[in-house]
Amino acid sequence: MALRTLVKVGEITNLSDARYCAGMGVDMLGFNLNPGSETYVSPEQFKEMTNWVSGVRLVGEFGDATPEFIEKALEQYELDMIQVQTSNYSTNTGLPLILEINDLQEVENISNPGEIEYFLLEHSAQFIDNLGYPVLLGNDLEVDEVLTIIESTSIRGIALKGSFEEKPGFKDYDQLADILEALETDD
Repeated sequence: MALRTLVKVGEITNLSDARYCAGMGVDMLGFNLNPGSETYVSPEQFKEMTNWVSGVRLVGEFGDATPEFIEKALEQYELDMIQVQTSNYSTNTGLPLILEINDLQEVENISNPGEIEYFLLEHSAQFIDNLGYPVLLGNDLEVDEVLTIIESTSIRGIALKGSFEEKPGFKDYDQLADILEALETDD
């Protein structure tokens, strides 16, 4: 199964989301690795979930964690990429980087934007035409607008979020499923 654009689904907290997204052809699964966060995934939970999926890049979502915290966490998690906030992008892990930004003007303050694989922008698509940077748009997209946005802007892909299970194995995918199904191609 192929999708029309690159898709990252973050804040994965359960096996149902991980398997569903991988099966739908999502490119990246993100896991919140900040203890104390409502969507935190322990090393044990991470292993349990990721042992059941293949064909996706595993992203450690670190937010504003310190570089020291990130390097220590990498000893416990097998990741393909990391995601951090702008204020802390100087981590040097050797892994590809997704940098969370509030607006594109922040890119101008980054000394080497070429070392960043994707910029994750949580703002309106109205302001992202002809960016010149690899941007993932993650602003709670609606299914009726997602195709228009990916066809009329220069974004590289979209970023969605998982949700909690009502109980183990029981999940309502609603908006996530609608968007992924709208992005399906016959390829």
